[in-house]
Amino acid sequence: MKLNRRLIVLGLIVVLLLVLTFSGCAGVADLDDDLAAPGDDLDAKETEYIFKLQHSWGAAENHFFEHYAQIVNKMSGGRIEIEVYSDGELVDYTEIPDAVASGIVDMGHTHPQYHLDVLEEGFIEYTPFLWSNTDEIMAAYWHYGIGDLLGEAIEETFGVVVLDFQIDDLGALLFSYPVESIEDMSGMTINIEPPMADILRKEADVSAVYYEAEDLWYNMNMGILDGLEYGGAKAMVDMDLHSAAVSGGESGRGSFVQPYFITAFTPFYCINEDTWNALPGDLQSILYEAVHANTLWVRSYYSYHEADSKRIMEEAGIDIVTMPDEDVELLFRDALEWLENEYAPQSPRCQEIYNTVIKVLEDFGRI
Repeated sequence: MKLNRRLIVLGLIVVLLLVLTFSGCAGVADLDDDLAAPGDDLDAKETEYIFKLQHSWGAAENHFFEHYAQIVNKMSGGRIEIEVYSDGELVDYTEIPDAVASGIVDMGHTHPQYHLDVLEEGFIEYTPFLWSNTDEIMAAYWHYGIGDLLGEAIEETFGVVVLDFQIDDLGALLFSYPVESIEDMSGMTINIEPPMADILRKEADVSAVYYEAEDLWYNMNMGILDGLEYGGAKAMVDMDLHSAAVSGGESGRGSFVQPYFITAFTPFYCINEDTWNALPGDLQSILYEAVHANTLWVRSYYSYHEADSKRIMEEAGIDIVTMPDEDVELLFRDALEWLENEYAPQSPRCQEIYNTVIKVLEDFGRI
């Protein structure tokens, strides 16, 4: 990634100060007050840049990106304003990196897994049960170097500048039927992508499809989908997917399956290369460091609301279930086999990412 870490002038202290200004997990209406103190320390200036940022999530989750926009605005003393657009408002979610590269939008936030047709390295984001906690994935991306390798691949593929990755929401499975094990998923149609799709097809003859965020509720409600993945409990409740689960499939029944098969998704913020190069160094640093401040807040927001979201699900008729340990171990071993046989051979960089994954898992005593 093109930002030289040694030149960053707004480091972790600034990030932590920004995050600690939040009172608990405030709603969007409270963000102006929450961010007032850091912003007031900077000299207010005329707006110099107005950037359009489109993300690949549903409109119900705009508040995460409005949070990022407000951090940037306050840190820059008003010099940067960011307009937030959700999935499909300007371009389709699959087109976001290309739209950023061409200047249709200035900035983007999306997932490597959405571009597997051209980004072989992106499969690593969606490998099931690979990490057991967020410490492992943070170490893997930010210290062992997976983030640098994946960022290089994205920049080479799309011609954008990757600001950084987020250690983001957790990924779970939601079903419109009672499900407690892999066997219970047999023959179902589930909204998932490879390699989870390949692994469940092998173990349970699952049919895998993938719809964009705004189509999930309808397809679940109509019984087109028997199950889906869309983040953790809070993300699903924000999208009202629990109501679709109990109104589709087996009436009044559904299952939210633990443990999370993705310990944390790793989407990335990116920016148009010409726009980036035209920015002064202090504003480059602000855009970069704001990703980390936003990341800490997003992770804490999800954690804070997860228990209450599960309660909302249960009240709607969703059973919170835990997959047997032997099923989890089976899927983990299938994931390692898939990485070795299918992922690593795709490119030298995939091989390097695979070698790094194995090193991380060995160091943490997983294998």
